[in-house]
Amino acid sequence: MISVTSMMIAEQVIHDRDSNRISVINIFDGIAIDSSPLFLPQLTILTLIERSNDTVRAVDCSIDLRLDDDLIFTSPLHLEFGERGGTRSIVRLSGVVLPRPGTLKALFSHQGQVLSSYLVRIDLDKPTSAIKQI
Repeated sequence: MISVTSMMIAEQVIHDRDSNRISVINIFDGIAIDSSPLFLPQLTILTLIERSNDTVRAVDCSIDLRLDDDLIFTSPLHLEFGERGGTRSIVRLSGVVLPRPGTLKALFSHQGQVLSSYLVRIDLDKPTSAIKQI
């Protein structure tokens, strides 16, 4: 049995192999756009996974990225725990185009069941004028 302890979408996730530390840059927690479509040069999905017993050495999972109900990206994941009690999944995407406002959803699934999701609301924001009348 596995469980997800944390999940997020960010612009960038850096894994320092020497210290085994993770740095998360620009977490997406809501996006206001002037117009659509929205182009994201970089998008990274970070998922922290734990296992509940030592008999699980590896699991096959999947990650989906959706805008509302429309599938943007999907990928199978093969996760190796080895001797550790937990592992990380870092999925990096380049050049993501979101055609309209909506709810961006990252979904982490195992055996067809969604174990965790991370939602980012993308709203159309009215542009403000930089010129003020006095």
